[in-house]
Amino acid sequence: IPTAFEVDDEKTIKLLKDLKRDKAPLFLGFSEGIADDDPINDVGVLCEIKQVTKMPNSSAYKIIAEGICRSELVSYDLNLEIPLCETATRMLYEEDEYRNKTLVEFLRRLFDDNKSYFIRFNNEFSEIVNTIDDASMLCDFLAANLLYTFSDKIRILSVYDVAKRVEQLDIAFHDEKEIFATEKEITKKLEEYDNLTDGN
Repeated sequence: IPTAFEVDDEKTIKLLKDLKRDKAPLFLGFSEGIADDDPINDVGVLCEIKQVTKMPNSSAYKIIAEGICRSELVSYDLNLEIPLCETATRMLYEEDEYRNKTLVEFLRRLFDDNKSYFIRFNNEFSEIVNTIDDASMLCDFLAANLLYTFSDKIRILSVYDVAKRVEQLDIAFHDEKEIFATEKEITKKLEEYDNLTDGN
């Protein structure tokens, strides 16, 4: 799935152009912040740079990258003129066809049972869920789009075994549903209190 981001640092732009020219992979890692000293999570994605385009009326460039595979950062050196990193590729897909089908059916039921608690989806989102037939991709799609906190997303995306990742997503959905129910109950009590005070 392609992703787009903008870059305005000249050194980074040159590096990305070189990667595109040489068809060399780029490791995109997750970080909770944007500061230079914010730690990069070990889990990321190896990507191929598809497009490096200068933005109109700006010094920034729009970068389009397409994921190749999930990867784990083993070591890196950002002090070199050309930053280098060593990664380990992780196989994420469920090779057993029956297990994959069972996990997909479970994930779709999980989504259907919990979708009333999430506001960030529409009919198109539901259609996408019903068209993804790979358990690994479906689990990642749900985690990336429905979970609220960055830490929850990373915790699930960091699990390589598909069945264990699905289990973690189930737990995360359950926890968020409890939080939602608590918030709903608090809101209800506050509304009741406001109505009571308004009546007086």
